[in-house]
Amino acid sequence: MKLTNFIITTLIALSAGTAFSQEKYANDVYGFSIDFPDDFDEKDEEREGMDVISLNCYYNSMIFLTSCFDYKAEIPEDELNLKEVEALAITSDSFNSKFKAKKIAHWKVGSYEGLMTPIKGKVKDKSGKKMNFYGYMYALAIKDGVEYRLTILAPNKKVFNEKKATEFVNSFKIKE
Repeated sequence: MKLTNFIITTLIALSAGTAFSQEKYANDVYGFSIDFPDDFDEKDEEREGMDVISLNCYYNSMIFLTSCFDYKAEIPEDELNLKEVEALAITSDSFNSKFKAKKIAHWKVGSYEGLMTPIKGKVKDKSGKKMNFYGYMYALAIKDGVEYRLTILAPNKKVFNEKKATEFVNSFKIKE
């Protein structure tokens, strides 16, 4: 619960998003959809060399994150796996978690293949108190310059709801 409160506070402070009262998200521009377990927030922003859509949902002490990155440049076919590994490493680093390449597994959405890995670690809240977290990260790079990332976190393995996490990941679809 503490990790969720920390992440909620951080996300609210850093972004002014749009709240939706629906559970399904679909984006026709980037051709993907996903079902959230509860209401979600959306934030669209332009960063250097890319457009980013960030979605987040809080459900029973867990946080469900989805991001879509449009790099505005095609990713060469031979660099797709490298881009996915880089995405997992960057996400891991942003949560102060150790990235373990040996834990990487393949992940498939339709005819597209990506990578996934467990994530766990500790972060400090605003008061400096350390909090644990546990979850999974998924990354999928598409050759036309679009990358998708899913991250699911809970304060610990005991409260991590595998069923909800699996439903969330399995609901992710990309138009072929």
